[in-house]
Amino acid sequence: MRTTRESQQALDLEIAKLEQDLVILRRRRNSLSPISQLPTELIFRIFYLSIHCPETERKVLISIRLEGTRRSITHVSHGWRTVALEWPKLWSEIHIRDRTNVEHLDLARKRAKDLPLSIAFCGDRVYGTPGVFHIFQVETERLTSVVLSAPIEVLRSLLPKIKACSNTIQFLRLEVPHSGRWTPVDLTQIDSFYNFPRLQRLEIQNWNTLFIPPALFNPTSLTMLKLAFFCLPAARVIHAVFASLRNVVQHLTSLSLTIILPPHLEDVSLDITGTPPINMPALEDIAFISNGARVLSELSSVLCVPSSIRTVRILAQQGASSQDVSLALHHACTNIASPRFLQIDNEFDPGDGTHKMDVRGLKNPPLTAHSNAHMSEKPDLPLIPVGSRSHASRPIFYSNESRNRWKTGRSAGDRCCQPLPNLGRLRLTALPTGRSDGNRPATERPLECRVGFFRHNAVTLSFIAGPYAGRHPPEVQPYTFPVPLINPANWLFSALHHILVTCQFPVPFWKALASVPTLRVIEYQVTNFEDAFCRVLEEAVASGQVGAGDRTFYPSLNAIRITFEGKNVAWDVEYAERLALVLLHKHQGMGTPTFEWLDFKGCGTHVDADTLRLLFSVSKSVCWY
Repeated sequence: MRTTRESQQALDLEIAKLEQDLVILRRRRNSLSPISQLPTELIFRIFYLSIHCPETERKVLISIRLEGTRRSITHVSHGWRTVALEWPKLWSEIHIRDRTNVEHLDLARKRAKDLPLSIAFCGDRVYGTPGVFHIFQVETERLTSVVLSAPIEVLRSLLPKIKACSNTIQFLRLEVPHSGRWTPVDLTQIDSFYNFPRLQRLEIQNWNTLFIPPALFNPTSLTMLKLAFFCLPAARVIHAVFASLRNVVQHLTSLSLTIILPPHLEDVSLDITGTPPINMPALEDIAFISNGARVLSELSSVLCVPSSIRTVRILAQQGASSQDVSLALHHACTNIASPRFLQIDNEFDPGDGTHKMDVRGLKNPPLTAHSNAHMSEKPDLPLIPVGSRSHASRPIFYSNESRNRWKTGRSAGDRCCQPLPNLGRLRLTALPTGRSDGNRPATERPLECRVGFFRHNAVTLSFIAGPYAGRHPPEVQPYTFPVPLINPANWLFSALHHILVTCQFPVPFWKALASVPTLRVIEYQVTNFEDAFCRVLEEAVASGQVGAGDRTFYPSLNAIRITFEGKNVAWDVEYAERLALVLLHKHQGMGTPTFEWLDFKGCGTHVDADTLRLLFSVSKSVCWY
């Protein structure tokens, strides 16, 4: 007969067995959940993204305990823990915050196994640095990426420690947080940088006293350099930057230079006159960013951009000197052909009520299915009625060859020629002829065009609001393009053939644009009947400024695309008639239609036959959709 103690032990064993069975049953049940059915690689990717948040604002990032997040993942279920522990890459990125425990860092190092390590420190106080010190001391062989974001006093204490890992670091980012308000900087205290032989990418932001010694700085693998100053850097610092650039130009492919000056120093020079030009043969991308009145032109005059450059970005402050911007474009793009295509966008930021303007210049316009339909080298695009639905979902293409007939879908020898009917509720689709698509005849296959964007020699000019809080009040009206820049002698407009404007511009803009002799295509948006572009044309006709043989007022213009913006646009037909009449007056006496095409997009009403005849008296083809 068992004693009481023996009975208790037997029951304990039975309970332990049942508990183990219960654990197994729960694991089996969890394995049937939807997330457990995902591939292991996808689950890991989800875990990785949960601790990878590069776009998060710094003030939010400081409060996020990413090491705690990673540890929590391993405590959800046995399956999650297995996935997390079996993927060393999840642990190879170490995030350090103020008061991060060294024990947590050692656990991550152990679970990363033999993978290269990267650390990202984001803190505000010196007492958060022991964890960073610890990593620098114990990981001198496999630390390849370092991101340090902290006040300058903290970075100064960390810089000597990072030297122990200088032979392994490939990516380094040093950031002094910028508050958005200008504060005085003691430029007499200079901090010395070190050489990192294997460095490939270097970013230094707002460390305005960091001196890069040209005699020591020579990383033979450096391909990306990004420097940002938020005050006028000391002459010794800026000259050292240019001298150090000469050591890495043979392999540097990406360069970004930012110099943001306080309001009272916006007219100050960098004092780099006489600096010998720096040829950068391998450069693919370059950016100049400044609110200074002369900084952009000074920077671009020293750095020689090759003709093989992929992208050039120039960012200036709204209201910046047109002369400085023009000189910056001239210097930076000396070896680049002037763009044939420009796109101007105006973006509104609801956060601070300001507008940002982007001007993108390309060697050629991006191809679209719609623009391809108008290319002269393409075959004629006959028209097929495909049902009595609203025309708004598909474009209606017309041409002089087809305005008195349309293709019915029959064979080529059985076309039906009829007068142009009222196309009120007919949907028409443009199709290429003589081609087939599987079992579908060519007469039923929709138009397919590949969309391509040209990245070679792309130039972006941006205008943004003042960088310092309180420098400029929130703008009520969108910022307009600087009219003095619109000059045929300016690099940006000297070879312009095609311009796309996605925002509203006043009369002076369109008047200045009329002087560009090479401009052939204009695309713009219309939000009201009293549009500035049409008004400029009417004023020119009324004043006798244009007429037969005119070669000064939009002399080469032969294609226009209008996009109607807004709800319930009921005046689109009237606007089209108004535009056609003024174009007729402009080209009077020239005989046959002089325009290649007129496009009207976003139309709210149907076009009638009388309006079509008027439009065809101006243009060889018309599109209404």
